[in-house]
Amino acid sequence: MYRRLPLAFALMVTGLFIVLPTPEDFLIHPFSGYAISKLFNVDFKSGILLSIGAYNGIGVVLVLLSILLGGKVVIAELNIRL
Repeated sequence: MYRRLPLAFALMVTGLFIVLPTPEDFLIHPFSGYAISKLFNVDFKSGILLSIGAYNGIGVVLVLLSILLGGKVVIAELNIRL
């Protein structure tokens, strides 16, 4: 039960870093948007929007996975300590 907790913690931290806006997003989205626009033959604005959607979608999936893996453990620890 406790073996999955470090993995859940790492997924949560990574997912929150992706979902929360940081200054490095100003570099990631234009470059990945340019790559998406060339790869899928769409205009640059659509590529940036697809980049933002996919990037935040990956972050949400990581947060949900961390809740599924470590949610029971965290709730059990809170019940014991409270």
